Amino acid sequence: GGRHPRATSTVTRSLTPGLTVPADIGVVDLLKLMQAEPSTEYLALERDGSICGVISTADVDAAFRRSAQ
Repeated sequence: GGRHPRATSTVTRSLTPGLTVPADIGVVDLLKLMQAEPSTEYLALERDGSICGVISTADVDAAFRRSAQ
């Protein structure tokens, strides 16, 4: 696949409200957030505030394209 693990230090930047999402966010809520706060990446956080991962807009788009085929 196209996933390449990255150290969080390579994507470090100031966090703008709206660019962090709960790790357990649902698809509909994620899409609403992506429309309201356009960005190339969103930081997924666990309930305790720890970093879970990065959600890439390109990855979400690619997943929808694959599911539509």
